[in-house]
Amino acid sequence: MSSVSSALAVILVAALAVSAASAQTCPPSDVAPVQPFSIASYISAPWYVQKQLPLSFQPVSELFCVRATYTLMDPKNASSGLNIYNYANKDKVNGPAVGSSGSGGSSLKLVAVLDPSGPDSKLLVGPAFLQKLMPFSYKNSYGPYWVIATGQTGNSTSKGQHYDYAIISGGAPMYKTQGGCSTLNPSGHGLGMDKNSGGGLWFFTRKQVDPNATAIMLQKAKDLGLDTSGLLNVPQAGCKYTGAV
Repeated sequence: MSSVSSALAVILVAALAVSAASAQTCPPSDVAPVQPFSIASYISAPWYVQKQLPLSFQPVSELFCVRATYTLMDPKNASSGLNIYNYANKDKVNGPAVGSSGSGGSSLKLVAVLDPSGPDSKLLVGPAFLQKLMPFSYKNSYGPYWVIATGQTGNSTSKGQHYDYAIISGGAPMYKTQGGCSTLNPSGHGLGMDKNSGGGLWFFTRKQVDPNATAIMLQKAKDLGLDTSGLLNVPQAGCKYTGAV
């Protein structure tokens, strides 16, 4: 092939790539709550956040040692909903603890309930007190929590544990960006409490530090058409999780 032909081929490939990116629709059709899904397996051990988008309720200053633990509201009923014990440190690794539901010293109780419109991997998250304050409409004020990918890497930390990693999306990534599709409105970060705007993208792993699983999730997210450019690394090395539930 001549140098001119090679140059034209490169230009053509680049043009096709740009055309494909501009033609992408949001949300991508492949981004959906994963099926099949086992709540029992999902909540069997704590999750450690490796990467995530900063949000108004999870600012950059609180993205240290971020961990999440879940338990069933009713141990006899996997569909009863989940208690959420979030944990993080402020400003630095092992800095002041923040969290939810008593984890990190916070008294604000967070819960997750099943979204009636989807499988068990499609949840709604919000403060527990809204269930009493607005018993018939509280779900309208809860934020979407979708488990959109799970998998194994062969590095499970306990026998019988089915999920080594999980990608969580704050609902459908409906906003088109230069890097793909995002759950965050380009005009400003959502609060994560509005079902219409949603918000958030998290990479969870069972291991405290897991670059292998993180790399797998990053590629999966890109393959799904998600904008990963805003994801920040969450330091986990050396974390003591003092006060975590």
